[in-house]
Amino acid sequence: MLEKGDIEGATELNLRMWVDGPLRVAQDVNATVRQQVYEMQFQAFKIEEPEEAELVKLDPPASERLSEIVAPTLAIFGELDWPERFNIVSLLAGAMPNAQALTLAGGAHMVSMEQPGEFNRLLLEFWRSLEQAGE
Repeated sequence: MLEKGDIEGATELNLRMWVDGPLRVAQDVNATVRQQVYEMQFQAFKIEEPEEAELVKLDPPASERLSEIVAPTLAIFGELDWPERFNIVSLLAGAMPNAQALTLAGGAHMVSMEQPGEFNRLLLEFWRSLEQAGE
């Protein structure tokens, strides 16, 4: 779609995948959240990518080096997101020594926008636990 200049169509497809997720239709999602993500993604799609971007292949791949990440990490997964995302969050939390994963009800990939109060509560709770542990 983008190659054909259909930024509106590409943006809507992006919203169906990341905002609606596999278990909902657009009408099931908060219209304000959907519009905000639409505007952000529409603007992002208008930015031209460099013609010649050099890809750097990591050796070993990043997925094999996750255990080296020792920073405390909180991975939050929206229960209505794609199941593959849950697998990625589980992989991260399982491979990184100081990581934990939480599932947040009522949102897909943009769960921080759909459930901001609960998302912020979980994040603040995580940060407070780090303060108490002296990290």
